[in-house]
Amino acid sequence: MDKRTIHELTAPFPGEAIRTRPGRHGGSLCYVETTTVIERLNKALHHRWNYRVLEWKLMEEEVLAHVELAVDGIIKHAFGGSSVTRHKQTGKPVSLGDDVKSAASDGLKRAARLLGVALAVYGSKDVEYDPGTKTPTKAPGGSRAAQNREGLGHPTEPGGNGRPRISQRQVRAINALIRKQSLEEAMMLSTIQDHFGVPIDKLTTDQASQVISTLNNGGLESLSAKEGGDER
Repeated sequence: MDKRTIHELTAPFPGEAIRTRPGRHGGSLCYVETTTVIERLNKALHHRWNYRVLEWKLMEEEVLAHVELAVDGIIKHAFGGSSVTRHKQTGKPVSLGDDVKSAASDGLKRAARLLGVALAVYGSKDVEYDPGTKTPTKAPGGSRAAQNREGLGHPTEPGGNGRPRISQRQVRAINALIRKQSLEEAMMLSTIQDHFGVPIDKLTTDQASQVISTLNNGGLESLSAKEGGDER
């Protein structure tokens, strides 16, 4: 992949393309819609890409999809998730087809993120987006993800609900487990953020312990979370 293509894939999105949704534990999360990601792939790659769902799994309240994205011989894999939409009165699924489609769309966005598409929106590059203004900013000393990789968390600062924030030891343990299991670092960091509603350096010690336990048990899928805004 040449430098021009990489530059076009990884270019920051304008503020009007950034959407927000409530996080699981308060606050707001920024994201881009699937159509926006597809438009970026088409423009940068001149339609030289394709994706497929290798496998999907119906769980009790969630659909998981294992997606493969292929670009000029480069293969990226990601897991996508979508909550099962149920009828308010009967409790029966409204449309599993739509739920699978949303999970596949989520997986496509995650796979594209591994190529750098919208990676800045999810806090994995130096450029970050302010949830209120949707404007790109630069974190002091580099991105939060970069700080975490260097073990520069602030364990003495409070995390969610005033609880102790993730320790440097926990940061190192999580990064070591990601490398040991040959997981895609960017995908794992964004999955953690999607699940808890905050980047890894904002986790509490209890949340970090949960991540470590999940990784030790090989449970990447259990941390998958639906990203809002996917079209139906």
